[in-house]
Amino acid sequence: MKKKFLIWILAAGCAFSVTGCGNNGAAQPIAQSAEQEEPAPESSSSNPQTSSDSEQNLENNPEYIALMEKIRRSKAGVPDENGNYTIGTYGSLHSASITLLPDQAFDISATNYLITKNPDAEDTDYTQVQYSFAEDVSKEEIESSATDDTQYQEERYSDVEISSVQTMDVNGMSVSWVKHSYTYSYFTQYTQYYAWTEADEHTIFLVRIEICGDAGLDAGDNLLTQAFQGVSIK
Repeated sequence: MKKKFLIWILAAGCAFSVTGCGNNGAAQPIAQSAEQEEPAPESSSSNPQTSSDSEQNLENNPEYIALMEKIRRSKAGVPDENGNYTIGTYGSLHSASITLLPDQAFDISATNYLITKNPDAEDTDYTQVQYSFAEDVSKEEIESSATDDTQYQEERYSDVEISSVQTMDVNGMSVSWVKHSYTYSYFTQYTQYYAWTEADEHTIFLVRIEICGDAGLDAGDNLLTQAFQGVSIK
C-alpha cells in the first residue's frame, strides 16, 4: 500500500516529513505535501553538495562514526540500551536522544527526523509526534512559518485559533511554541503544537505534535513539556 508523506519545506530549504495519518487534506502549516512509495529524502540543506562535503569532513571522526551507528539503528526502529532513539544533523555533530512519550510507538526515522504515533490510532482519532533538526535556518524564520494562518483561508476550515508565541524552560532548554486548533470539514477537530529550541545559531530542533479528534481539544499544553523532558540535545 502506498504510504503518504508530507514534506515540510522550512524557510531556507531544510526538509523533514510526517506521515499522513489519515489527515486527508487537513491543514499542514509550513508544509507541502507529496506522495511517495518510500520515506522522504533525507535532505536538510538547500545545498546538498554542502551537506555531503560536511559529512566527508567528519567521516573519520570517532564521535561522528559512533553517532551514525546510533542513527542507523534508530532508522531501523531499534532503540538503544536505554530505549531511546537518536537523530542528528548533516553538517555538524549535533544530535538528539529521544525518549518516546508513554502512549507513542516508533513509526519512521531518518537521519534528521523521528516520527511516532499511538499504536491504536484511527484515521480521525490519533496523536502523532515529530522530532527533527532544521539546519541553515533562523528562529525568526521558524516563528514566521509557525504563526502563518494563510493555509486556513479555505471554507473547509472553521473555528481556527492560533496562539501567540509562548516560551517555557524545559530540561535546560528555552523552548518557544505555538498552538493551532481548528475544525476541518465541519466535524473533525485538530490540535497542533509547533515548538522549537536552538541547538546553535543556525540549527533548530523542532517538535510538532498533532492530535486529531475531540480529545485534542483537552490535550493540554503539558504534552510539549513531556516531549522536551524526554529529549537530550548535544
